[in-house]
Amino acid sequence: MGIFTKRSLHQRNTFRGILTGSSKVRDMTISTSTFQFICRYMQSEPLPQFVNMSRLHVDLWSSDLKWFPTFLESFPKLKSLIAVCNDGYEKPNKISFSSVPVCMLSSLEFVDFKGSFQGCAAEMKLVRYFLKNSAGLKKLTLRVGSFSTKDDILKKLLKITTKCEVVIL
Repeated sequence: MGIFTKRSLHQRNTFRGILTGSSKVRDMTISTSTFQFICRYMQSEPLPQFVNMSRLHVDLWSSDLKWFPTFLESFPKLKSLIAVCNDGYEKPNKISFSSVPVCMLSSLEFVDFKGSFQGCAAEMKLVRYFLKNSAGLKKLTLRVGSFSTKDDILKKLLKITTKCEVVIL
């Protein structure tokens, strides 16, 4: 049963039914608590494929970033991603992105990082990951907290060669 107890087995089965029933949707918004539950779920079994999903909005804690590539594997035709990374950053050496989801190699065109983007090491690692691995990425938007941070982020991103338009607001 993995991370789920007997008591939560019913909850897992119910969640599996919800996921399977919603696997044909084209647009989805996922809250931080739902994303955390999905992370626990993925430790015991894979998510279904959301082959029709073209737009995804997900709120997550920075501590859950390590699950992001595995999570995105379930959205092979994703075109637009809005990610809100909330405070609680892990040290950068604890966050590793070893796999590249299919959507990043083939269909992902737009990524928008909302929230209070501060340019910390973990956030910059995530941005670099998208810029380096998203073959068809047309536009990546970052919403930063202050002008000084904006300049620092811009300097860090200039080192990455990409055809993608990077917008810092």
